[in-house]
Amino acid sequence: MKQQTQNKIPEGWEVVKLGGVIEDIGDGGTPSTKNKNYFNGEIPWVNIEDIKKEIYDTKRKLSKEGLQSCSAKLWDTGTVIFSFGASIGEVGIAKIKLCTKQGIAGIIPKKEELDNEFLYYVLLKVSPKIKQIGNSMGSTIKEVRPPLLKKVIEFPKPKSLEEQRAISLILSTADKTIEKLEQEIKITEKLKRGMMKKLLSDRKNTKDKIGNKLILKYGEGLTGRERLEGEYGVYGSNGLVGKHDKFLVKGPGIIVGRKGSIGEVVWSEENFWPIDTTYYVNLLDKTINLRWLYYKLDFMKLKRLNSATGTPGLNRDVVYSQEITFPDPKEQQYIASILRTIDSKISLQKQRKGKLERIKKGLMNELLTGKKRVNVEKVLALGEKNE
Repeated sequence: MKQQTQNKIPEGWEVVKLGGVIEDIGDGGTPSTKNKNYFNGEIPWVNIEDIKKEIYDTKRKLSKEGLQSCSAKLWDTGTVIFSFGASIGEVGIAKIKLCTKQGIAGIIPKKEELDNEFLYYVLLKVSPKIKQIGNSMGSTIKEVRPPLLKKVIEFPKPKSLEEQRAISLILSTADKTIEKLEQEIKITEKLKRGMMKKLLSDRKNTKDKIGNKLILKYGEGLTGRERLEGEYGVYGSNGLVGKHDKFLVKGPGIIVGRKGSIGEVVWSEENFWPIDTTYYVNLLDKTINLRWLYYKLDFMKLKRLNSATGTPGLNRDVVYSQEITFPDPKEQQYIASILRTIDSKISLQKQRKGKLERIKKGLMNELLTGKKRVNVEKVLALGEKNE
């Protein structure tokens, strides 16, 4: 890639409005629910969650009659889809023929001017600005409808389709690598769940009450304004919520959600500050392996012990009354070692994924503005080689 040193639009590029480079843009729709036959067809009917999860062959299907009865259109493979209603800014590319619910536009670029994958990445880049426009419109229903989208979405693009495709190929290659890492994380997490079930399930031998082995102590309040920048983790009921220059508990330690996200179990390797929506664990039995106990409490799914009628709450006396098996210290250490090894692998995988996501974001900022130019022939040739 050649570095583009100037902030101006590079040679061979132009700034365009969306409306000038597309053949069609249209809303989705919803048939009348009074006619059940409208929803017993074969045409995938995509909603916001489908786009987020990149699921296009959804279980929701319309019939041809259902499609004709509403404002939805049948979009061909390769159509870019963009949500402008609820959850503004979700973007996808149709992998099959489909229609969409209202609030989700189908966008067809002019083939001679705009590559559909290039448009997909442009919309990903500008979606935060479109969200801001929606939020500033003063209505309780936040949306930026297709006629307005055509006017407000403006972006630079190479005049050459080949350069657009080369840029898209680089970004899609990064996406595929990120997707591969996501699958690896899911596989490792599935392995962990299986090992936890195998290693932590209670056996028929002697059990003891949790309350005989540990104390759940209340955390202490520490509002965002009271926190001073520091090295110590501040934990709420659903995990890390900030940093502070002082700690309340020496690590390593276990934090348990008490109010709100109850029963969430979090591990802190370092000294930490648990706030007043949490408990933290103090051992009465010092022979217990703390890391093993963390996995055991997590495996128990403490949220099932919710004792509040309003805001979810975890009563520690209810936790104390639970009876579980406490293996001997050597076995606890063995179990903790296995699960910790798997956790380390998951952590490494997530770090790699996060790093690649940051790299991709940087590439989008540079490639989609022309700050960095690509060797089009070389990139396209490598793309053909890897197909």
